[in-house]
Amino acid sequence: EATQCALTEEYYKPRIEFCEEEYLITIKVDHGETQTLSEEVERLREHFLHLDRRSLWEEYVIGSIILKETLEAGKCYESYYYTRIHSYQPDEHLFVRPAGRYVTMLHKGPYRKLPDSYELMKRFIQEQGLTICGNSYEYDMISYLATQESKNYIIKISIQVE
Repeated sequence: EATQCALTEEYYKPRIEFCEEEYLITIKVDHGETQTLSEEVERLREHFLHLDRRSLWEEYVIGSIILKETLEAGKCYESYYYTRIHSYQPDEHLFVRPAGRYVTMLHKGPYRKLPDSYELMKRFIQEQGLTICGNSYEYDMISYLATQESKNYIIKISIQVE
């Protein structure tokens, strides 16, 4: 379903939609200079093991959360990686994405081009007379797991607005 949506929807066209509450199991991303790539991979491995031990594993997709404060500072680096689960499960790593209005858009291309998509979305939000009131959620619809060429990555970005 996500792949079909990714291949048929228009890219770089922001729109306003209502999103349901979602349950996410998260892992904190350390952007400090002390974290190496191998340490980050190890943390992701621990995340997947946690999902497996708790039988929470439902899909092989990782998303990212960019905090509202980060967006307001003009940046778009992630603070958390997440895996969606389909129902509420008490867990120390549970994060609930609130239901509400979101500006959403499909980004096509490499991760390094995401700042351009965020600028487009921020202009749209301003033009619509909205304000950012929550976090941004990136969801890899087609990623390095499905294609070797980063120009074919498709990421759904959702920013909570009011």
